[in-house]
Amino acid sequence: MTVFVNHMAGPRLDALPKLTRFHYQLIPVLILGYWFEFADVASLGLVMPIIASKMGLNSEMMGIALAAVSWGMIVGAYTGGLIADIFGRRRVFVWALVFYSVFTFFIPFTTNLLQLILVRIIAGWGTGAMTDSITTYITEYFPSRMRGKMTALIFGLGAGLGSGLGSTIIYRTLGTSLGWEWLFYFLGCGGIAVYILYILYLPESARWLQVKGRWDDAERILVRIENQIPPMMRDQYLQNLTFYVSRIEKTDIKGEKLGIRDILGRDYIKRTMVLWQYFFLSMGTSWPLNMWIPVIMISSFGEDLGSLVVLTISFGFFLGNMLVVPISERFGRKNILVFGLSFSGVIIIVFGQIMSFALLAAVVGMLYQIGVGLYASQGYTYAQELFPTRARATAFASGTGIGRIGMSIFPIIFGLLLSHVGASWIMTLSGMIILVNASIIGIFGISTKGKTLEELSK
Repeated sequence: MTVFVNHMAGPRLDALPKLTRFHYQLIPVLILGYWFEFADVASLGLVMPIIASKMGLNSEMMGIALAAVSWGMIVGAYTGGLIADIFGRRRVFVWALVFYSVFTFFIPFTTNLLQLILVRIIAGWGTGAMTDSITTYITEYFPSRMRGKMTALIFGLGAGLGSGLGSTIIYRTLGTSLGWEWLFYFLGCGGIAVYILYILYLPESARWLQVKGRWDDAERILVRIENQIPPMMRDQYLQNLTFYVSRIEKTDIKGEKLGIRDILGRDYIKRTMVLWQYFFLSMGTSWPLNMWIPVIMISSFGEDLGSLVVLTISFGFFLGNMLVVPISERFGRKNILVFGLSFSGVIIIVFGQIMSFALLAAVVGMLYQIGVGLYASQGYTYAQELFPTRARATAFASGTGIGRIGMSIFPIIFGLLLSHVGASWIMTLSGMIILVNASIIGIFGISTKGKTLEELSK
């Protein structure tokens, strides 16, 4: 047993005393993946008033257009996760980026609502499949004691700078001078550039290779990483390896088993239900709000002041992700999730009452996004930790797929509410939903603090 475990990717990666050159080359590639995905999702909200005027859309139609990307992301999450578990993380990663890039580039060429919806659905497939693969890569390549911190860092730099912040800056620099279309030209062409980087620098997951019996391929990657350990730290690495091997030997390592029935079985059903409700309620509120808040702010305050308010609000998401980096491992994913959800739930209710004042809207909106930044990356890490390698991408994709169903429903509901009861009620309803989510995680979620992926597998 010890000889077998000594060759497993899990303990060898967990035993690394520090990150290697391999990891530092991987980090910017993964950051760029998150950046383009979140910039794309936020981008349409910035120009929706212009597109609505051009196509003659009312608030209900705008809600449908904003939700269209999430319909594609639902399919992308489920099919991308399943394909990633069967054919590999890397293959899904690179082809998902191609779909995203090409169809994002074509957005300015749409002339009616139906064309816009179709283009957003196809681009959404690539976005949904790509996001889940990024998170799986982080979980499977970084040591367990650094997993939460590195997810927060990569997610924070990528999603935090790419969400409303990155897309707003691009729109203000290119869109206002050359035309709103250049926002999507930049995102589409930039995605192709990242695709080239993926081809050059992104390896397959060593854990996945071993699960699939490709031990020689995995060994080449693992030896490459181990060779980058500084000579003065090799003794520490061997000591760490002995420690992690001993922990794995006490764990019941099951054979290959894959599919939705696995995560709905007796061992994982509770975790799956907690995961599904978390993604449905969190993505069903935070993403639609990210889509609608730019529309509301720019419509209320005009393009110049409105986009400045959006830029300030969006900066909070980056701050929240950076704040969680040094505390992730100390407090654990579950506790940070509960706090971040509770904080953002209360703040968004307050935001709904003061959003007609530009300065207050900017400050309170930024506080709300800080709360979202606190829980967003930790939710991704937490979801990956709950399931074994043999079904991790499938399980995570099922959760984000459920979340994207929420993403597809709530923008339409928000559009209906906007025309009947006003924007403040949208914020109040969202806050109440977020607080329910926090309560469920707090009561039924398990703690993953300080545990390896193998120990968390049943």
